[in-house]
Amino acid sequence: MKRIVLALVLVVVMALPAMAQDVDVTFSGEFWGTYTAPSGGDSFFETFSPFSPSANWWDSHVNDYSFVTANGTVGNNLGFTYTYDVSFRETDQAFAAFLPGAGLVNEVRAGKFQVPIGLNEFVKTFSTGVAVLGRIGAFDYNLAYVNATDLADIYADSDDNALNVKVDTTVGAIKAGATFHHDADDLDIFGVDAATRVGPFGLKAEYLFFNIYGDFKERDLFLSGSYDYTDRTTFFVDYYNALFDGDAFDANKIGVSYKINDNASLRAMFVNGPIVGGSGFETALKFTF
Repeated sequence: MKRIVLALVLVVVMALPAMAQDVDVTFSGEFWGTYTAPSGGDSFFETFSPFSPSANWWDSHVNDYSFVTANGTVGNNLGFTYTYDVSFRETDQAFAAFLPGAGLVNEVRAGKFQVPIGLNEFVKTFSTGVAVLGRIGAFDYNLAYVNATDLADIYADSDDNALNVKVDTTVGAIKAGATFHHDADDLDIFGVDAATRVGPFGLKAEYLFFNIYGDFKERDLFLSGSYDYTDRTTFFVDYYNALFDGDAFDANKIGVSYKINDNASLRAMFVNGPIVGGSGFETALKFTF
């Protein structure tokens, strides 16, 4: 696997000098600052934390964290992405891409990238390997073969390669997806997810089933509802439930977000439950560019 990735990256690197006159690079990112008032010693944070992630699912990589991304194209069919994770101080993504734009195969990646699993509410992981993204009929797909992910370390203590397939489609007003993740003979993940919006109301749902070979099984459920009170103000409720090694856990987030301008928003919420790291009140300022 590592040799395949290295060979593909070298092809792109060797092609760069000849195409340097046609390189386009854009930068984007998010920066979070959070202030939390925990209600107990085991709660998520204690004081103001610049660049910190929000209340999360135990120790996994969360959605709300600070990062900077550089996206580039070289000529008509080559690209690259680099993402530095400011919150966790590591490189999340560093991959080269071939961009045929042919529909059936829109992109081929080699390097380190995000491995998509569900809506990322319970799992967000990055790994090194190769991926093919494209569209077959009404279905968008992401097929990845990667080195061992963080999931293998957490659940199976394994360094085996993993196969991950994420498929999405839109039916009417509903976007639905399915995930299959296989890590040799150590771990399987099956998941379905859906999201829809009707007027000011938004709904999201995710279900993941983990089968850890010879050990235990896990089931995760996520439900989310939102209401756009105005163009700038949104109220939301998130619910998390997990059955982990025979023990049941649940948690919720209830709050409101306010869009200050196109690049900044303020969120305030009450968080409760071990799945999201503890209990307490959190405010968060997000700046995007």
